[in-house]
Amino acid sequence: MFRKVFIKSILTGFASLIVSLSAWSQVTWEPAGNLISEIRCLGVADSNELYAGTNIGLYKTTDDGNSWSNISDPLMVSPISSIYISNDNRIFAGTRSGLFLSVDHGNSWQQIFTSPIYSWIKAIILGRGNQLFISAVDSASGMGGSIYCSVDDGANWIQADGGIIGLAVITCFAKDTAGYVFGVGGDGVITYDIFYKWDSLNSIWNPVYYFSPAILINNIAVDSANRFFAANTDGVMRSYDSGVSWQPAGMYPNNCNQITIQPDNTLFVGTDYYGTYFSSDFGATWQQESTGLPANPPVLDFVLSVCYDKKGRLFAGTFNNGVYRSVNYPSAVVSDHSSSFQIYPVPFSDRLTFAFSDEEQRTVALYDLSGRLILQQSFTHSTTFNTEHLAGGIYFYELSNPKGIVKTGKVIKQ
Repeated sequence: MFRKVFIKSILTGFASLIVSLSAWSQVTWEPAGNLISEIRCLGVADSNELYAGTNIGLYKTTDDGNSWSNISDPLMVSPISSIYISNDNRIFAGTRSGLFLSVDHGNSWQQIFTSPIYSWIKAIILGRGNQLFISAVDSASGMGGSIYCSVDDGANWIQADGGIIGLAVITCFAKDTAGYVFGVGGDGVITYDIFYKWDSLNSIWNPVYYFSPAILINNIAVDSANRFFAANTDGVMRSYDSGVSWQPAGMYPNNCNQITIQPDNTLFVGTDYYGTYFSSDFGATWQQESTGLPANPPVLDFVLSVCYDKKGRLFAGTFNNGVYRSVNYPSAVVSDHSSSFQIYPVPFSDRLTFAFSDEEQRTVALYDLSGRLILQQSFTHSTTFNTEHLAGGIYFYELSNPKGIVKTGKVIKQ
């Protein structure tokens, strides 16, 4: 029962809930250490290590950005343009001198791809069957290029350009929840981007959608219900049918550099000039959250990359001023039409309380990110979990009464 309802209600956007956004309306940012550089990309490992690809090397922090260590391999040539971290914490770093792999949290690196010409790795993704794709361009000009694929962690590579139209190369990758890989690239002649899906059976990229000439795609993210969102030069586009059709999803006419999606399907984008925005309704409305971000008068510094860590804290990589982090964590107070409901404290540490204003019999269950049941308790009015033993990170709750499941949501442990 949980699997069906939990996935439907949590991972398709909390359609049955009314969520107060007051917590996010007060989000502020602060510098995350003294890494003053152009932040090209960000990545987070399960151990809550944050990696930053910059124009001066690859950096890592284990303390929320208070301090950074340069973990670049001597063979790495900056800028570090792409970072991809697999579910088993393999770290792939795309540099101007090829692709590097670390299996020990960045302590050592192995160069697993390079080319005499196409050695600047702009995009990385790991799909079904351990298929590792990279998009490599000319290391001198940043133009041209090719797509390569490996199924043995980079020991062997094949060229994977089949189906790509004209002289184009994929500029960004995405994958759905089943692991199917998608990519976007221009046609190499006319200025428009094409959305492709990789056909692994025939080893070919199939064109799925042709974007308007005015729209250049910077980044694509996919949520847990396989809704696709594309950050582009004119805002955000969305697709509910795996890219067959696309519609505007707000932010026009902002240049949106990157979009990321939290487990509760909240969208965050980093823009030129205006900082960061979020949407909790799949792009129908957006709210600017840029207080504390660095200014480049008369506008804000460009936000080139955005991500969230395993505790729910947001990070933003800027063009001139390094990494910034959110001062507070995401939180929500949820209410329905029948009874006032609160969860506190948010974020929590050693205690977590669920409270209603009435005396109806209810049951609350707490699950981890994998869907494993962690705690469960029946109660009237309120109940408090002892959460001292829980690891920091994101948890989902499910509230039910004798009629069925009535509420679901997300909480963060510090």
